[in-house]
Amino acid sequence: MNNNDPAALVLQEPVFSGKGKSPIADAYELTKAALVVYQNLLADSLGNEADDYELACASVVMGRKNVGIAFSVKDHCVYVLVSDDGRPDRNYLPTWLLDMAKWLTESLRTFVVPDQGSEFTYWGDSERGRFLVYKFKMADSPSNVVPAGTAPK
Repeated sequence: MNNNDPAALVLQEPVFSGKGKSPIADAYELTKAALVVYQNLLADSLGNEADDYELACASVVMGRKNVGIAFSVKDHCVYVLVSDDGRPDRNYLPTWLLDMAKWLTESLRTFVVPDQGSEFTYWGDSERGRFLVYKFKMADSPSNVVPAGTAPK
């Protein structure tokens, strides 16, 4: 594995400056904690089906921080998890869903479309907080997904 490969850097432990935590180490810890929360939300909400999903955490998506993205090639489904404070205005929701579908299409390199109505769905509890969950469908039913920037070179 080439240490200059951006994908390899994601998997490495953070480097500390020796003078306290670095911004990269802080971001690493936040992402790691967010992934644990998102994994638990998936398991609680989807049960055994949660094992079919790959999970990622995007640092910033459409102005929202630490966005969880869970996708299943088997179910051709994508869930986007956002903290409750990330809720768009109800009148803007259809446009927001289309914008998110476009972002997911570009990121997952497969055609993604909204697969929900105009209601908000919440997952979570008082301990973890409430998270908005948006459901999308992989319209072209891919046999595999290689997110942008993760393909081996």
